[in-house]
Amino acid sequence: MSLYKELTAVSIFLPPDPGGGGKRFLNYIKKFDSLSSLKINVITTSQVNIEGINVISNIKYRSNSIYKIFFWSPIVLLKNIHLFLFNKRTIYLLISCRDPLCICIGILCILFKNDFCIGTTLYKYDDEESLMKSSFSFIFRILLKNAKAFIIQSALFLDKKSTLTNCFILPNGVDFDLLKKYSENKIKKSTSNCIKLISFGRVSERKNTLDILNIFNKLVIKNYPVKLILVGPYEDDIYYKKCLNFVRKNRICQKVIFTNYIQNPYKYLNDSDIYISASSNEGIPNSILEAMVFGIPVILKKINITTNLLLGKQLNEELSFSNVNQAVCKIEKLIISSEYRSLISQKCKSQVRKFEINKIIKKYINILID
Repeated sequence: MSLYKELTAVSIFLPPDPGGGGKRFLNYIKKFDSLSSLKINVITTSQVNIEGINVISNIKYRSNSIYKIFFWSPIVLLKNIHLFLFNKRTIYLLISCRDPLCICIGILCILFKNDFCIGTTLYKYDDEESLMKSSFSFIFRILLKNAKAFIIQSALFLDKKSTLTNCFILPNGVDFDLLKKYSENKIKKSTSNCIKLISFGRVSERKNTLDILNIFNKLVIKNYPVKLILVGPYEDDIYYKKCLNFVRKNRICQKVIFTNYIQNPYKYLNDSDIYISASSNEGIPNSILEAMVFGIPVILKKINITTNLLLGKQLNEELSFSNVNQAVCKIEKLIISSEYRSLISQKCKSQVRKFEINKIIKKYINILID
C-alpha cells in the first residue's frame, strides 16, 4: 500500500505558453491521472484548466525574467502554505531543479519535511558538473541531496565522479494514441521527386542550426532535389540572422522554410521524408520519438549514451554522425535508395515502441510511490 494519497506536480508554465517541455509535462500529468490511484494536483503560474485535476494557479503573471519569477513564486506558495503544513501524504514532483517555482517549493518541502522528487532534462547548463559550478550551486546541492528521487533522461547528465545515490534514468515517453490522429500511419515514402528534410527545435547555437544548414547546402550543391523545414521559434536574434545570412549567401532561400513557433507541427511531419538533428546536448527529445512514430528516418548528431539508448546499437551506427560530411553521406544513402529509406523507416517504428508513454509513466509511478 502506498504512503501517498496525492501527487502534486510543479511547473512554472503550462500550455498555451510556448515550449515543448510544458506540453510534455501536461501530457504526463493526464497520464498520471489515468494510470494511478493518486489524486493529482498541479502548481503553476499559468492560467489553465485540466479536466479532473486540481490546478493551483492564483496569480495572473507572465515573465521570462527568472528574477521576477523568483519574486512572485513565494506569493503562490504563501497562498497555498496549507498544502505543506497539513498534508504529509502528498509527494511533490518538480519538473526541474532550474525552474524557480520548483526551487521555491522544493525548499518548502525540505523545511516542512514533505517528500519530493525531481524530474529533469538536459538543457543548456543542466548537466551535473555545470550545475555545481553555477551561482546557485548551493541550492542545487540542497535539492539533490534531499530529493527522494532524481529522475533523469540519460546518464549523460551525471558527472563521471558523481556521488548522487538517488538517481533513476528514465527516458521520455511518446503517446501513440495522441499521434494516431495526425499520422498517416504508413511507412514513409516520398510521393514526389523532392525529398523533404525536417528539424525541430529552437533556431539556436545549442541546436547547431548552422550545421544543419551546412549539411543541407552540401546536398543542394550535389544537385539532390531537397527542401529543408526548420520548425521552431528563434531563441537568439543574432544567431537567427547568421542563419538567414547563410541561406542568402548560398542562394537556398527558396529551399529553406523557417516556421517560427507553430501550434501543430505534425502536418509538417506527415509531409517529410528525413528528420535531422545536429544538437550535441540532448536527453531523449520528444520530437525525435514522434518522428520515429511517423516512420521518418532520423539522422542525429552522435551522443554516445543518448543516441545508443534512443536508437539501439545497430541503428545508432547507421543513423548517427560525428561531423557534417558524415551526415551528408548518411542522408545521401537515404535519398538514393527508396528501398533503404523504407527499411530504416520500419526499423525506426519498431525501435520507438520501447518508449510508449504508458510504459514510461508506470515506471515513474513505481519510482514515486515505492
